[in-house]
Amino acid sequence: MPKYYLFSGIDKEKGFTDDQALYLKKDLKDNFNITFITSSFDEYDKNDNYYQNMLNFFKNIDINIKKSYLIDSRISNDQMINFINSSDAIFIMGGIPHEEINSIVKYKLIDTLKQFNGIVMGVSAGSINMNKNICYIDDNDKILEYTGIGLTDYNIAPHLDFNNIEYLKEIFRVSKLRRTIGLPNDSFIIIDNGNEEIVGDYYYFDNEKLEKNGDTISRKIVAIGGGENGRLLSDRNYAPYETEPMDEEIIRLTGKDKPNFLFLAHSQVSLEIQQSYYETMKKIYGDKFGCNCKDLKTNELNDLELVKEKIAWADIIYEGGGDTLTMIDLWHKTGFDKMLYESWINGKVMCGVSAGAICWFTSCNSDSLIIQNGTEASLESVDCLNWINAHITPHCDEPGRYDSTKEQLRENNLVGIMLSNCSAIEIIDDKYRIITSEVKGNDIKSAYALKGYFQNGKYYEEKIDLSNEYKPLKELLSTRKE
Repeated sequence: MPKYYLFSGIDKEKGFTDDQALYLKKDLKDNFNITFITSSFDEYDKNDNYYQNMLNFFKNIDINIKKSYLIDSRISNDQMINFINSSDAIFIMGGIPHEEINSIVKYKLIDTLKQFNGIVMGVSAGSINMNKNICYIDDNDKILEYTGIGLTDYNIAPHLDFNNIEYLKEIFRVSKLRRTIGLPNDSFIIIDNGNEEIVGDYYYFDNEKLEKNGDTISRKIVAIGGGENGRLLSDRNYAPYETEPMDEEIIRLTGKDKPNFLFLAHSQVSLEIQQSYYETMKKIYGDKFGCNCKDLKTNELNDLELVKEKIAWADIIYEGGGDTLTMIDLWHKTGFDKMLYESWINGKVMCGVSAGAICWFTSCNSDSLIIQNGTEASLESVDCLNWINAHITPHCDEPGRYDSTKEQLRENNLVGIMLSNCSAIEIIDDKYRIITSEVKGNDIKSAYALKGYFQNGKYYEEKIDLSNEYKPLKELLSTRKE
């Protein structure tokens, strides 16, 4: 029976990892013959370099090759088939997946590869094409679907990197069409006589849902439009506490009795204010609800090890209110935005109020310019992290918010979500619901949420249902059918 190795990546400088070498040395005996199949059959210099590097990588882990062959368009189809049939192992190289499969089909190698009874290895594009049905997004942002070699039956996303946000979004898009396994570079799959072994971490993306190493992970956001948190006011009195239902839900979503609460106040420039804000939130999450509490200040973001340590520790990541524009700019400059995205993908509860609520969406209605320049400035649209494709407005019951949001929606062609004080939107994967609390310190009778958008020059608006039931997020973010 043939045996298959599907590698995500092989380090271009170091070659095989210790795990890769350990398994290969068990299966590849000394003095074996191997055929390398290139990705770009006509790029001879590139192929020769890749071929030589692979030979060196095998040599570096003490695997001795007797004869090796390289398949590209310099040789005839008969020679290609003869090389394969004379080999004990085949290695299908990386490159551009659809170009590679086109060459394999052009030179009629599919049947020969299917009949091969030795060890077949693929890396990157090679591991993608070893499978039956392929679906991925090319460099032109186009979804490609085609038939592969048909040795195995995965849809592989190699080189999985949680810092590569755009690639992750591509995989989620593909997962609507085909269940896809994402493999970090060090991970690989072995198929032996129909039995599967996955070495290293792996993630299944299925209809925009995610599993890690077999366990389902939910992406969770609780975005609070506004509300008082019991802070100490300038007159030395305390504000009312309005966000209790939201805070309780944030804790519930962790599935833990005493989760780890990490507070960010990155929308505040002053470290003194950040500390004061943290003390207020610690009274809620620590004293009232019994969470373990830490904060991460803006002056700590350049300490990468500290940041990683605190992010790994957290079950909840909560950003407070303030200057959205400055906060988003800081996150982009420090790379903290990528760490937040990885945290969301890996199931941490991402949440916050005002600036800390709106940051997760494509864009928002923001008072950043007013915070920076005074009341003469206006409410502006600010680009955010773009995790949820909507334009969001906090405090929509306050003066200027509603009218400025309508003008922004006219320009950006997005669906708008407007949250009053004491309201929040909770998003779990592809479902959502609205949470409200009793109004105690704001000038409205009751909390509410609105959906608005322009279509063909006409503005449409509706109240979002306050039911406790989760509803499809797709419906909330859709416009009217023509």
